[in-house]
Amino acid sequence: MSMAEQICNLATCPPEMHELKDDSIDRGLPPVQPVWKENAFILSRAFVPLVLHQMAYMAFPRASTSSVS
Repeated sequence: MSMAEQICNLATCPPEMHELKDDSIDRGLPPVQPVWKENAFILSRAFVPLVLHQMAYMAFPRASTSSVS
């Protein structure tokens, strides 16, 4: 049993879901969606929490500093 099969066996799915498929199976063409669209989607969602966090720092400046003495 290969390492990939051992890792897949840790999952909760039935074992036949993790059996390696034959290479002769036609899996179709790879996706042709441009990578820049995926990156734009990820970046647009990744900046929202950062912007909100920065806005909270600007709205409540004293709450963002610690008062450790």
